[in-house]
Amino acid sequence: IAEWERTGGTDWQDEVYETGVMQNYQLAISGATDKLKYMVSGNYLDHHGIMLNSFYTRASLRTNVAADIADWVDFGINYNFTREKYESPSFKEEVGWPSQVVNTSVRWAPTEPVYDADGNYWRHTPGYGASDTWNPMAGAVEPVIDNPTFRNNVNLFLNFDILKGLSLRITGGGIITNSYFRDYYNLKTMPGLQNNGFGHVNESKNERWQNSNILTYDNTFNNKHHVTFTGVVEQLYEESMGSSLEGKDFLVDQLGVDNLGGAGTVTPSSYHSDRALLSYLGRVNYVFSEKYMATFTYRADASSVFGDDNKWGYFPSGSVAWRISEEPFLKESGIVTQLKLRASYALTGN
Repeated sequence: IAEWERTGGTDWQDEVYETGVMQNYQLAISGATDKLKYMVSGNYLDHHGIMLNSFYTRASLRTNVAADIADWVDFGINYNFTREKYESPSFKEEVGWPSQVVNTSVRWAPTEPVYDADGNYWRHTPGYGASDTWNPMAGAVEPVIDNPTFRNNVNLFLNFDILKGLSLRITGGGIITNSYFRDYYNLKTMPGLQNNGFGHVNESKNERWQNSNILTYDNTFNNKHHVTFTGVVEQLYEESMGSSLEGKDFLVDQLGVDNLGGAGTVTPSSYHSDRALLSYLGRVNYVFSEKYMATFTYRADASSVFGDDNKWGYFPSGSVAWRISEEPFLKESGIVTQLKLRASYALTGN
């Protein structure tokens, strides 16, 4: 109480929170000719949060190009690169709620100062209040967290007009994400003091690739028979991998996870998974005089996650329909504008 009367006390939320500031910059260049369209843009976002030691930054580059290569083929590509990074006092379970800043800043008494006479972080007076928790200021500013993520995303397409009514569209795309995470809690934090230094180094990579090939035939004969055929071949591949190191009991506190070899206890872990999907699809759609319709579809899917005896799945479907509202006896009545009778059958699964 005497310290509070002398200094006016500590407003802990005022100490660990601040005014957030955000900056956002964008630059774009675009142009076009009869055969070519393009756009290139860049963006930078810098957002400092309302809590000390919290921020988010993102830099991105985006490119779109579309070109008519010939009268019968056109091409396009979209590419997007992003680098993002955020930092914030941790809320992970292993850090423990007694050192989580949002929790402790509202529980520490205003009679407790931020620092002691020697400039060290004050430890809560035992015997009353939140004496089992850690100094909120230390929990906010002392953890070292570095976690950039790099993301590359590309999509492209080719369209071929082969013959009248016959076209082929080829699309492909991929996403590659590389993430890195490093954190260290020194001896001025509760997790660091309990473990004589505590930190992690994590790395992960995720890839996703997809290709679709779509052949379409669409034509009308004698103004009554409309036929559409679609054939599709599609491939998908996904892969994820990563590794993690957790260190405790560091020989040199100042080096942290930059010297994991100096940790007395290092716990490694890793993972890897991948899967592939191959699909074939055929569909025929027939319409006669805009009144009678039939559609038949057959799909076959194979997945690498299934066993050899159950790798393929086959899914047929069909439907017929009668647009009764197009019949003369109903079309001219003016009573009903749209009426269709439809029956269908399908087999689904995975």
